[in-house]
Amino acid sequence: MLKTKYKGYHIWAILQTNGKYRACLLKSPATFDAETDKTRMIEGENQAEAIAKAKEFLDGISELNWTWQRTLFDSR
Repeated sequence: MLKTKYKGYHIWAILQTNGKYRACLLKSPATFDAETDKTRMIEGENQAEAIAKAKEFLDGISELNWTWQRTLFDSR
């Protein structure tokens, strides 16, 4: 299993029954009873592709949060 850390998240890819890999994200530090985010379906043909897509997703979240904060402060 290929695992990595990126922007405070642990990311790994799990092989599904359909033959594709699904990326799982877990915010760090996590408690012992923490669960992965099951609402997102980030898939790839191999582990590296699934993890790369998860990183792109996290980059997009950061950009959206920055845009939202900037809009909030600009409207004052």
